[in-house]
Amino acid sequence: MTKINPKKSKVTYTLDVNESETPDGIEQKLSAKRIKVLAIMMDENMAEWGRQLGISRQAVYQVVEGQRRNPRIRKFIEQRLGVKIWVEEDLMDQKKEAVG
Repeated sequence: MTKINPKKSKVTYTLDVNESETPDGIEQKLSAKRIKVLAIMMDENMAEWGRQLGISRQAVYQVVEGQRRNPRIRKFIEQRLGVKIWVEEDLMDQKKEAVG
């Protein structure tokens, strides 16, 4: 696991939420921000992740933003950051597969 860069000890960001946002949409935005902050703190970036996976950085970005659900990319991101990000969504997907 990559060590967090001690030079960057404070990170602030803004989460824009409008009145029509659903709780799931807000949760996805929070997850995306969390991934981006962790990546910055660990000197990681989506372009490099894409190169390592043999895909575009846009494909990685789409998974981070919740526009696509790709288990291989999700697993790679979680391994690189050393945290579990998509626990709730993974559990919901497993339940849907079991029922449907």
